[in-house]
Order: sequence, then C-alpha cells, then structure tokens
Amino acid sequence: MIRSCRESFPSKLLLLLVIFWGWGSCSLTLAQGDREEIRVLLQEGVEQVTIVGTRSYQILSPSSPLLHLSRQVTIRAEKKGMIIAKVFYPVQRLLFRSSQPENRFGIGSYQYRGELEVRQTGPGRLQVINVVPLRYYLYGVLPQEIDPDWKMEVLKAQAVAARTYALYRKMGSAGREYDVRADVWDQLYRGYTGEDPRTNRAVDETAGEILVYKGKPIAAYYHADAGGYTEDSRYVWSISYPYLQSVRSFYGADSPYATWELTLSTTEIGRRFRAAGYPLDEVTGVTVVQRSPTGRVLLVKVHHKRGVLWLKGTTFRKIIGINTLLSTLFWTQKKGGKIHFQGRGWGHGVGLSQWGAKEMAELGFTYPEILQFYYRGVTLTQVNGRKDTP
Repeated sequence: MIRSCRESFPSKLLLLLVIFWGWGSCSLTLAQGDREEIRVLLQEGVEQVTIVGTRSYQILSPSSPLLHLSRQVTIRAEKKGMIIAKVFYPVQRLLFRSSQPENRFGIGSYQYRGELEVRQTGPGRLQVINVVPLRYYLYGVLPQEIDPDWKMEVLKAQAVAARTYALYRKMGSAGREYDVRADVWDQLYRGYTGEDPRTNRAVDETAGEILVYKGKPIAAYYHADAGGYTEDSRYVWSISYPYLQSVRSFYGADSPYATWELTLSTTEIGRRFRAAGYPLDEVTGVTVVQRSPTGRVLLVKVHHKRGVLWLKGTTFRKIIGINTLLSTLFWTQKKGGKIHFQGRGWGHGVGLSQWGAKEMAELGFTYPEILQFYYRGVTLTQVNGRKDTP
C-alpha cells in the first residue's frame, strides 16, 4: 500500500555542508533492539539524485563547507567527485542529516526517515543509502510485504520474521556499504511514505522480538503462498538450514494463488530468454526433468532449434519473470505453438507462507504458534531481554 507524501515540502531549506571526517558503519549490537540502525540501499548506479527535505538539514563530508539556500539539492557524479548544486567538490561520500526529528528526506515519490548517505561508486555512478533505525525500517517494509488489513496476529508474525531477516542480513554485511536492498531481492521498502498504522502497531507490539537458532538470528525467509508444502531451502539455494525444512501447510486454501494457469507462446518464451542473454533462435518446447520431494521443478530442458538448454527451475522462473511464472511448483503441456503452465503457490516456497499464516490467524493461532509452525526448532526471544519503548 503506497501513500502520497503526508507533509508538504517547505519552499526553502537551509543546506549546510560542514566539515565532517567520516562516520562509521553500523556494527550489529543486538542489545539495541529496534533502535539498531540499518543501512538500506535505495538506488545504485544512478548518475544523479535530487533530495528534498521537509525541515532544515546538514550535508556532512570530509571536505570544505558550502552554504546553499534551496528547497532541494541535486547531486551528480563526476569522474573525481560530485557536483552539488552546480558546484564541483572532490568528495566521494556525503551524509544528509537533520537535527529535527520531524524531517523526512524525499527522493522521487517517496519520503524517508533517518539519514541519507550518497556515495560515488565510479565515474557517473552514485549509490544512495538510507540509514534508519530498525523500527522505522520495519514500518516501511511491512505494508509492502503483507496486507495491513489482515488479522493482527499474522501481522505480528510478519513483523518478527522481517525483523529477524533484517538482522540476519546485517550480520553478514561486513565489507559492504549497505545491509539490505530496498527491493524484492531483500524486503520491499518504501520508507515513511509506505507506512500504515496497523502494521506500525504490529512492529511496536513485537519490538525487539526475533527468531534464533543456536543463539543467532535465523534466515527468516517468507513468501506469499506455499501451494500446500513449503520447500526445503537446499532445493532452492543449495544451502540446508535446519529450521527451513519442508512443512506441509494445511492452511491457505482461500489464497488466490492456491492454483493458477499461464499460457505463453514459444515465441514469447524465446524473446524472454534472449532478453536474459540466452541466444536461442526458436524455442520449441519445455520439459520438466527433475522435481523436489514437494513437487517443485529442480531441472528443466528448454528445447530450441539448435539443441537443448538445461536450466535450474529457479533460473527458468527468473527468466520468464517471477511475477509471471508465480512459482516452480508447475506442470507444463505444449499446445500447438504455446506452452501451458498449471501451478500452485506464489514465491520460492521457503519459510513462512503468508496466506497460510493468514488462515492460521483467522483460526485463532497466536503469532508465536504461527512462527514455530513454519520455522522448526527455533526460539522466539527478545534481542535485548525487554520490550523497547516505541
């Protein structure tokens, strides 16, 4: 659920570029709970970015100070620095920070809490990162990943899973400029603009709660619909997690993705393969070669006029499109010049099934029960031993 900006931008903001000799990356201190900061990659490889604040703010850099009066500022990458408001500076990093808690930084259609970091990663290339407390990050994630109108217990389960996943990713981010991406390859994040009161409540009422296995945050993957069975992680990513085993999901029969059908012409399939870098002249068929114990496709053969291309089921799905071919739990049938797919579920199938969790909440299960159903052998705990006060 994406909202328009709730605050209008003032006509002018004072931007002050002052001397600041660097800032450290965020090390993981679990005792901080939802106050822990997380670095979210918003944009990468862009030539320029325009940033607007709702209050006055500073631009910090290990460079000479610049005083600039404007409602917004545009940063453009150059070979050996950045152009800031049409003036060149030999800097590679900038930090946007405000002393006013009400400030939001606007980029395009979205506003973000916290701070922004802009990095030059190469000639004509910028990276934009939102440095934000974990609590506010989760505020901006949950409405994008789950329907805020669902039962509160499933929203709480999602909040715990999203928090756990974020901390798990942060623990593995040493040496990177960011901890998580703002897109579907991690968790979809829309900042302050994407927040919803009900999912904010779910975050606050589970503040500091995460899932651990042997004392460490788990890889709390989740997906839309399991299609009857969740998948063992080893069949998707070739990594076996003890807590991400296949579970028969009795719940989620009312999901619109419980069963689905898709028909694509062989011409269209060939076009998608060529767009992905596979030079196939003409696709003539698709054959499933191997399945996992849950029925998901592990290996396929793509027949074309010059031979056969062998692919993992997950790779095949990515090429066709993850929002087109909804899962790897599918069967194929060729009909003339078309391939007909019949399938179940949506997503990779690992971990929590959101539609399954929805039905469990409607049946009266609590969020700890939902989480322990999908993540086997884990412990629900407080990262700081107490609830954080929102």
